[in-house]
Amino acid sequence: AITSDFIRDLNAVTLDDAAGWVAGLTVIPVQDARFDEARIISRGMITAGDSGQSQRNFFNWYAPTDNYNVERIDFNKGANSLMFGDSSPGGQATSYTKIPRFDNFGSLMMQYGSYDSHRFQLDVNRRLTHQVAVRFNAVTRSTRAYVDFEDSRLRAVDGAVIYRPFRHTNVRLEFEAGEFRRTRGDNQLTTQSLSAPGRGF
Repeated sequence: AITSDFIRDLNAVTLDDAAGWVAGLTVIPVQDARFDEARIISRGMITAGDSGQSQRNFFNWYAPTDNYNVERIDFNKGANSLMFGDSSPGGQATSYTKIPRFDNFGSLMMQYGSYDSHRFQLDVNRRLTHQVAVRFNAVTRSTRAYVDFEDSRLRAVDGAVIYRPFRHTNVRLEFEAGEFRRTRGDNQLTTQSLSAPGRGF
């Protein structure tokens, strides 16, 4: 289990970053991958396919996972992962989004790195009444690396409302919208032998 404190301490801003700290997992770097999914390999098996690259609150999740609105990630290995949704037998990553709390707090994170990479992240929680609380998360990021012309951008917002009609009953409504763009710097050399008249190929 990767908790929110662990995510913050390690600055693990994506699912891939967090997976790199889990034993038994192999993560293909985004610069070396042609696709955004199927980059986490658990016990030799790719954790993607028809079930998506991960689970989000027990539902299949096909978009790349950014941790701006994630409270916790469970990496379930082997057959145990089948208890957490439709998954591959090698294992499955399940992320849980941030829940509104009956308290007032907020945080702002600004980051600037090499190759003009940057990240701005906002997390605001408000208690409206003793039965209603709201939480708002937003992120804008651009991740660049040593590969020319490659860029990964995300702009997303997440809003959640929780209503507590009784002491042990919570009703939660959540909304998320975003835009993900990735420009790939890719090249491929392929040799294909074809027969030709005579002795040529």
